[in-house]
Amino acid sequence: MDDRKLKLVKEAGFVCWEDEEWGPGSGYVDWGSEYDKELEKLIDLVVLECANVVRNAEPHLVADLVKAHFGLK
Repeated sequence: MDDRKLKLVKEAGFVCWEDEEWGPGSGYVDWGSEYDKELEKLIDLVVLECANVVRNAEPHLVADLVKAHFGLK
């Protein structure tokens, strides 16, 4: 998971693995918990991030700016 996505996931309250030798590696979500509240917060954070990206954008560039911001094609 790239740093921008990992930051949002952690800010939402998800528990992520670090470098524990028994775990999958740093940056993976530990799915051993119920994440109803955290998932809702993550969605809110993504919407706010998108709103910030497009705040002053030309309407025809909005989709491309949002995708580029999150590293998508």
